[in-house]
This record gives sequence, C-alpha cells and structure tokens, in this order.
Amino acid sequence: LTVRLMDRERRVVMTEGQAIFDVAKDARRPFLIEAGDRTVRVLGTQFDVRYRDGRQSVTVARGRVEVRPSAGASGQAYRLTVGQRLDHETGGAEARISTASPQAVFAWRTGQLVYRNEPLANVVADLNQYSDQPLKVADARTGRLPFSGVLAASDSHDMARTLTLIAPVTSTSTPEGLLLRAK
Repeated sequence: LTVRLMDRERRVVMTEGQAIFDVAKDARRPFLIEAGDRTVRVLGTQFDVRYRDGRQSVTVARGRVEVRPSAGASGQAYRLTVGQRLDHETGGAEARISTASPQAVFAWRTGQLVYRNEPLANVVADLNQYSDQPLKVADARTGRLPFSGVLAASDSHDMARTLTLIAPVTSTSTPEGLLLRAK
C-alpha cells in the first residue's frame, strides 16, 4: 500500500491486500485508489477494497464510490452505493455488480471470514493470509467448489479441520502444506 497526499489529490496504490477506507469528501482533493487496472474515486464514504491474485472487489458500507478503468484499461465506470459490491478481474473489460452485506465483508477486521457461494480457491487464498502453513487445493475441480460459511482466522490445521466439516473436502498433510481435495 502506497499513499501520496498532494495538494490536488489523495492517492493510494494497492499492489495486493485488503483495506477499509473511511474518507471525508473533499471536492478540491479527490481520494483515488488504484488496484490493478481499476481506479476507485471516493465520493465521501466508508468502503472495503480488496485486490488479490488479479481480482478486485469494492464493497460500500456508507456513501458512494465510483470505480472506473485506469488509464489504458478497457471497460466502463460504475457508481456504487451502500450494500453494492463490484467484482472485476484485471485485464477484463467487464465487472459484476451484486449486493453484499457490508458487515459480512468488514468482518475480517475481527478475525471472521464470511463467505457466500465463494469458490474454494478464493477461500483458501484468504486463509493463507492468516497461516504460516499454506493450504492448497488439489485441482481445479476442488478450487471451483462453492463455499458458504463463517470461518475464524486461526492456524491452518484448525481452518482445514473446519473446512472438512463444512465443505465436501478432505485434508492431507504434505511437506508443502495442507492439501484439500474434493470428496
């Protein structure tokens, strides 16, 4: 995360990660966040931006934000309001707008990870941010399994055990980490 506060703008560049922003409106100094090939322009709001593995998501809890293609990228601009989420993959022209619970999205701040029909590969990528021993999916089929549930960010063995109870997967310990495979 790089932050530059200048006379005419406030700019954040996210190369990877997730952050919650609570920004006061200032027409003379717009607040811009670059994540991949999209720029989020803040219009006075509280929102979450996540950028990981070439995928961006923006969820609004209060106010509005505008998400538009960065210079040289294709696609259209979107204005998001409370309870809306934008998902986009870097390099693509399209974005998907859906409804989202800001409370669920912001739950990561307190160690809760909330998912609703999320591909298991995305869940594993999130869990690996909290673990010294990596979790891995065995194959593409396992990675595409939809997952819904609430997980506590804890050690990888606890998280893997919870996943095997909730999702149709098994866990095997390997020298590279814990391997998850569809049943």
